[in-house]
Amino acid sequence: MDTHKLVASAKRVQTIIRQAQLLTDKINESQQFAHNLMNAAQLSNKTEVDKLIASTGITIKFDTKYTPDNLRVLFTESDCCGLTLNLHW
Repeated sequence: MDTHKLVASAKRVQTIIRQAQLLTDKINESQQFAHNLMNAAQLSNKTEVDKLIASTGITIKFDTKYTPDNLRVLFTESDCCGLTLNLHW
């Protein structure tokens, strides 16, 4: 059984987790950022939501989806793997 691809995927997920941590750290550290992000999501302002998330220093591809009570951020790394972060308010 060849586990090379699984091990490589797990290693790349660690990078994604560090990228997601940039967003969660910013939310935890800045009440204003949290307010702005939540407000933009509740107003369905995708451009502003994506701009705010990118401003945290995230360098990998991500996509956002939101409802009036949550934000979902899907981080992807090529064809190997991804991580979905669900944040509720």
